Amino acid sequence: MSVSLCSARRGTFRAALATLGLIASIAVAAPAQANTKPRISGTPPTTLAKGATYSFTPVTSDPDRGDVVRCYIVNNPYWLVINHDTCKTTGSVPANVAAGTKFPNIVILGSDGKTSALLPAFTLTVTSTPTAAAPTSPAPTGSLALSGAPATSITAGSPYAFTPTLSNTTGKTATYSVSNKPAWMTFSTATGALTGTPTASQAGTYANITVKVSNGTTQASLAPFTLTVKTAVTSTGTGSATVSWLPPTTNVTGGSLANLAGYRVHYGSSASALTQTLALANPGLTSAVVSGLASGAWYFAVSAYTTDGLESELSPVASKTVN
Repeated sequence: MSVSLCSARRGTFRAALATLGLIASIAVAAPAQANTKPRISGTPPTTLAKGATYSFTPVTSDPDRGDVVRCYIVNNPYWLVINHDTCKTTGSVPANVAAGTKFPNIVILGSDGKTSALLPAFTLTVTSTPTAAAPTSPAPTGSLALSGAPATSITAGSPYAFTPTLSNTTGKTATYSVSNKPAWMTFSTATGALTGTPTASQAGTYANITVKVSNGTTQASLAPFTLTVKTAVTSTGTGSATVSWLPPTTNVTGGSLANLAGYRVHYGSSASALTQTLALANPGLTSAVVSGLASGAWYFAVSAYTTDGLESELSPVASKTVN
């Protein structure tokens, strides 16, 4: 009985081994996963001008890990080639190919070695040599500069006028601006002119007045200047003096003076302190009467100024005693 039982057990163990072997065999023999078709997309150019270079690279992918997509071209002109690894298609039209020539039914495809994906077939048409673009105008060149010497002192009640001189060879329109302008003064953005007549209550010092000009790309400016408005000395006298002069005809360089704007009569009770000013905006005058003078000695000098604000040096000082 014991031998018989052992034999039975051995037979059962062998049967179990046989079953395990069958399971292992089934696992090894499982069927391989099916291949997935690669993907390709893009729109190739359908025209190419003579002398130009054709270039097109489609986008490729493959859902199967490890599969490599390589590209090919069918029915292509002999001068159009494709890089199988990068899928880039390039070429240029030979000189002997006439404009209007068509190359039909060109197909670009991507393959993973098992299956392929195709772009829609297209026709490539050769066009004439592109016309060269007309040369663009060069950027404006030249310079932008301001010059002029604005008056730095004026008596309250007297008119102030200054216009800078512009040199603009850039060919572009220039616009003026000003900073730190006194409130009583007006400014022209078209000419840069500063004008105005301060009152006695506006006497004082106005610093860092700066006139600038710009054409949008280039800027220039005058040096900042300080303008002092002096309080007018009110005389209670009844005397007067007639001051006369010869109008100037040339400027300091000897050239003809063509932009004379007027005169300023400077006077005071001391030859070294001509603190009062009579402004005469009339270039045709040759004399003026200064009234309201108190008794005593009075001293006078005349300066001329131009339309652009330039002022001459004072004339020699003359004097008169008012009784």
